[in-house]
Amino acid sequence: MAEIHETGVDINQYENSLDGEVGEVEERAGAEEQGMAEEQSMAEEERAETFAVTRSAVMLWDYAQEIAQDNTEFAHAHPHAPRPVHPPMQMSRRDKCLLALMVEDRREAVIRLWEELNEIERLLGLENI
Repeated sequence: MAEIHETGVDINQYENSLDGEVGEVEERAGAEEQGMAEEQSMAEEERAETFAVTRSAVMLWDYAQEIAQDNTEFAHAHPHAPRPVHPPMQMSRRDKCLLALMVEDRREAVIRLWEELNEIERLLGLENI
């Protein structure tokens, strides 16, 4: 209960307001700690999902991409001709693993884009055209 002295000042008023301010500060600090913990866990998750790609893996990726583009252009220019045969590329086990991850990542990105296009098509009412 509030106590009012001769001066007309409520002594508990300051104590109650300080308790409220301390509680607010504690809540903000807790929210900041939770936000920082979430950011840290996201950063750890990103680090867990990322990997260092070797220069040789990038060179193999670029080379394979060029061959695939050449094959596509050849198929458009000569639709009835047999496609050129390319033997599998020789590479280290590490590069093979990295390239498999890169292919999977690209595949997932294409699937997400395909799903997005399907959604756009549905929203525009173009699925039956």
